[in-house]
Amino acid sequence: MARPADDRTVTEIWEKVLKKIQEDDPVDYDKLIKDPAELEILKQAVKDTTFECCCLEEDLKDKSKDIETCLSKYLPDDRIQSIKGGLSIPTIQIDISETHGASVEGRGDREKTYSATTSVSGQSVETRDLSSDSNIATTKFQQYASIVVEVITMAWSTVGIVGAIKPNMKGIIDWVAGNIESTVSLRLPIDQFIISWNKASGHFDKAKVIFDLLKKLYNAGDFIWKVIQKLCEEMTWYDWLKIAVKIIAMLLFSFSTGGFVLIAEIAMVVLSIMELGEMMYTFITKIQNVDKLDSIKPPTPSRSRCCALL
Repeated sequence: MARPADDRTVTEIWEKVLKKIQEDDPVDYDKLIKDPAELEILKQAVKDTTFECCCLEEDLKDKSKDIETCLSKYLPDDRIQSIKGGLSIPTIQIDISETHGASVEGRGDREKTYSATTSVSGQSVETRDLSSDSNIATTKFQQYASIVVEVITMAWSTVGIVGAIKPNMKGIIDWVAGNIESTVSLRLPIDQFIISWNKASGHFDKAKVIFDLLKKLYNAGDFIWKVIQKLCEEMTWYDWLKIAVKIIAMLLFSFSTGGFVLIAEIAMVVLSIMELGEMMYTFITKIQNVDKLDSIKPPTPSRSRCCALL
């Protein structure tokens, strides 16, 4: 039986989730309020998610305990494996490669130039020459978008959601990238995330950095809500809401309790990708791509070209 404190927590979380739906999605909120049966099903989903978090919190507060062992007390193995693969849900892959630039006047070598190839499900969909600040910035925002979407889908893997994404991933990444580019309250937390990730040493420290990013993105208005909605755009309004309320309930619980459960689960995910090493294209590669893009400088016009323009 749940502790009385857990019952109060469930009520508080449910009220906040319902308010979130009303504020961020008033159309679907009106549909939901008019259907008591579906409203009750969503309330039960929030209750189950919150109770699960309460149970896990008791064990995961102790960092000396093995995370997977703690999770196995409450979750089946397939749930645990799904969580461990939370940062392996595919979005897009950007490969940055060096190309042959123009000869440097007065020297026998060539300037370093780069191109970026974007792939979805192993198929190349776009190649961009990184010879201008504009193209570098566009690629960087796409990589930012990929990182953000994967952090959000990792969050929903922690509440048992699998195999839900069947959208136009490239279109969604472009939409997210556009929002990041035009919104300082989104862009700055991601800038800081990259810096903090590179400074963090172990998987727990890196997990805290991801947790902090999720919290800042959640506080940036309806952004996370809209991303979830985009990812579930092929679903009915009710099916996508059921996914959304479980994720939001978990995030609200985490933000109000110090995040012991979510940080521990993220730490397990981060450790799993760190163990893959540098031979595999992973979430870590995407962060390294951002660092690489920041280091690329557009080629300088040759002296003869500059003279011709005078």
